Amino acid sequence: MKKTLTGIMAFAPLVLLVLTFVIPFAMIAAGDDLGMGLGIFSMIVPVLCVLLTFVDIIWFIVSACRKSHWDTTQKVIWGIVLYCLNIVAFPFFWWLAILKDE
Repeated sequence: MKKTLTGIMAFAPLVLLVLTFVIPFAMIAAGDDLGMGLGIFSMIVPVLCVLLTFVDIIWFIVSACRKSHWDTTQKVIWGIVLYCLNIVAFPFFWWLAILKDE
């Protein structure tokens, strides 16, 4: 259960980022029919993406620091990678450190 939830949290910011760029094109294509609904949704999605990214950064860095069988260098490297390349690095961290590790 925890691995599944963490996997969802790893991919959610990436999906929300893609939606942030796709929704404006959908608004243009929809015209007046769905414009207002998509307009509200297009303002909520980037905020959710940013908030979820902040939560994931903290969650995954704490998860990396809790790995007792990792040496300090590996923990520091993962912490820097997760902080700097966050949305791109989350799925890789989930795959390599959470799904395959235990």
